[in-house]
Amino acid sequence: MVRAIFASLLAGSLSACVSLDHPGGGRHAPADMPAHYHFEWQLSGHRAVAPLQVFDDGNKTWLQFPPGQPVPAIFAIAPEGDRLLRPRLQGDYQVLDGVWPRLRVRGGRQQSLLIRLDPLAAAPQAEVRAVVLDDPAPAVQAATEVEPERSAAGDARAAIPLPQSPEPRAGDSPQTLFEVNPGDLTLRAALQRWADSAGWTFLPEHWAVDVDIPLAGSASFPQSFEGAVLELVASTELGDYPLQPCFYSNKVLRVVRHATPCNRVAGGIAP
Repeated sequence: MVRAIFASLLAGSLSACVSLDHPGGGRHAPADMPAHYHFEWQLSGHRAVAPLQVFDDGNKTWLQFPPGQPVPAIFAIAPEGDRLLRPRLQGDYQVLDGVWPRLRVRGGRQQSLLIRLDPLAAAPQAEVRAVVLDDPAPAVQAATEVEPERSAAGDARAAIPLPQSPEPRAGDSPQTLFEVNPGDLTLRAALQRWADSAGWTFLPEHWAVDVDIPLAGSASFPQSFEGAVLELVASTELGDYPLQPCFYSNKVLRVVRHATPCNRVAGGIAP
């Protein structure tokens, strides 16, 4: 009899606990548990510093880098300039307290751009995946000389070359503002317009690629001509057709695939 009374009282107390937690008998999820995660991020730039994946929950951002890889510097891109962020390690992820539409990941001279995409925005339709543009980082210096090789000169449809370090020049052109807008349509068209305005030569045969790279979005590059071209072409490195620009002392620009070395003779320069 005592056991029956005790069991009855215990059942009543448990029922009361459940009703206090939720009138319907279930439990609420913790207040800080996110409703969903947003994985729609566009990555472009150098693979060596790019994270394996990026996602957020509207309040925090998670970045996963390869195991054993030093964590590069992470910047929030803003109109007034890049702002250094301080991630904290949580399991396999670097976690940022906040969400930004554009992030820049930088390790030395290598960088990657991370753009949070609007899930409702329709992706552009094209045979070649469009390059999504972003505001650039500070001017990138020309690096080491590339080995020679020549791609066959293409016709007016020849596509753009992929980025790697161009030949060093005695002095970069003065800093100015180079812009890309939806009217350019392709990477080659934007480079042609830039070259014309900066006094460089960029003819159809200097586009040593067999495809055109469509552009999506707008960007401004307040740099020298060489620095702006490096930034723009570097955006192809995580795409299907990574390219690299070749700069020559007679002010000729040539674009080739990332794996194709720049050829001094192709730019009209004696070896």
